[in-house]
Amino acid sequence: MTAAGCGRRRARRVAIFLLGGAVAAATVGCEVFGIAASMFSSGKTKAVYELQNQPTLVLVDDPNHQLGNPALRDQIANEIGFHLEQQEVIDQVIAPGQLNDLAAALGERYAAMPVDQIGRRLGARQVIHVQVESVALQTGPGVIQPTARVQVKVIDADHGQRLFPTGSAVPAGGYALTIQFRQRPHEQIDRGSSVVLGRQLAQRIARDVARLFHDYALRKIGEPFDD
Repeated sequence: MTAAGCGRRRARRVAIFLLGGAVAAATVGCEVFGIAASMFSSGKTKAVYELQNQPTLVLVDDPNHQLGNPALRDQIANEIGFHLEQQEVIDQVIAPGQLNDLAAALGERYAAMPVDQIGRRLGARQVIHVQVESVALQTGPGVIQPTARVQVKVIDADHGQRLFPTGSAVPAGGYALTIQFRQRPHEQIDRGSSVVLGRQLAQRIARDVARLFHDYALRKIGEPFDD
């Protein structure tokens, strides 16, 4: 074979090699992109605890009046129950109004009654007990950042045993959950804005407590972050 022929063969081999490399790189790139996209689009956060589908009472305690409005306790309880029913976790939630009627009927005795007994009196088999520890609407002068810390427990109403959380290392108070909005500047919080922020924080408390008990989708690309 002539030198010119050899040169043409070498050129074809180089071209084929480069083309193959480009195709392989493109294929790998597509696979990597697909994996990354699937992580964001289909990823879910798993439930921390799986509730039994049985009559459930949601009891929200605010012993130090951190919420500032007793009606927010009922809002949190109502919305936790709503989320769990919507997610088909439980079918029957005891209405907070029944709990209020029991508290009114018992008077001072209500405060001393154990959570499991309250649940049994209302026909519940389990009680989701949420205790509000702290609430703040501002983190500093001119900065709004609604924040709350709650303790969550699930109590077996039939036997008075704690179902969640369990273990020797678990604090007696329960599962600690912190809810925090993003910071944003604000010159002053008046009564009207304080009411609105309190309701928004109550909604977020309810949503995040409910999420302990069901799987939920992660934020997808392009969706806004939580406030």
